[in-house]
Amino acid sequence: MRMMEKNGYRLLLILSCVFLTLGQCCFSNQKVETRVYNMPDSIVQAIGRAVQDGNFSCAKKTLFSRDYFQLDDERLLILVGIPDYLCASNSFMPVVADGQGKWLAGPPMPGAPSWIVPGPDDALWLAAQWQVEGTFPALYRSLNGVDWQEIKLPDNRGVDCCFERLERICFHRGVVRLKFAGDATAKTAYWEAGLEALALPGQEPVWKSADAFQEGAGETSCPFVPLGQGSWTRIESEQSSWIYFKKNRMYSKISLVIPGSLE
Repeated sequence: MRMMEKNGYRLLLILSCVFLTLGQCCFSNQKVETRVYNMPDSIVQAIGRAVQDGNFSCAKKTLFSRDYFQLDDERLLILVGIPDYLCASNSFMPVVADGQGKWLAGPPMPGAPSWIVPGPDDALWLAAQWQVEGTFPALYRSLNGVDWQEIKLPDNRGVDCCFERLERICFHRGVVRLKFAGDATAKTAYWEAGLEALALPGQEPVWKSADAFQEGAGETSCPFVPLGQGSWTRIESEQSSWIYFKKNRMYSKISLVIPGSLE
């Protein structure tokens, strides 16, 4: 019996080697396709117009592109920071691109991005911070990463009048929960509202103050899971001002290219 098992094991090894050899023979000639897609001029021009509409002019028109995310369908979402305030950015434009060179862009949005969290409603939830003469948060929701609906936040949160942040969002049993924190006061506040009502355009949300929620694992917890960069990598060109976002697949290499500045 042991002899039969040894012979069977040897046969399996031989067949594995044959399969690997044939596989290398058949697939080694497969060419790797390289695809490079530049941001369309129409989007670059729209960003340029947003720069001109900024509050303070800036001679150095550097674009900010470190806030980027991989969507569920592997498309790339870049929140392009617009240099509209003393060469810094207090607004951004959502830009989505795929591996076939299709680019989409939404209108400029105020503030600077903080985080994006996927919700159980198949939507993206984005927090942004206004950063001129103080800081305060805003919350947005989108089904495609391009078109964003602002969600009215609760009034009189009692955290900080002028330096407040939306630190977390989480979803638990049909309820959206938010955590606010004050930079100067170190106060925190928790608010919640029904998810279904928030998802309706034009619907006035009914917020209510809530107790602190658990942020770890467990049945009663409300975890905060921001969207990540996935397999996309960002590379700054050493020879030019171009920024490359790259994704490598088995038989293709994709590069999405945007300008690093408008100069």
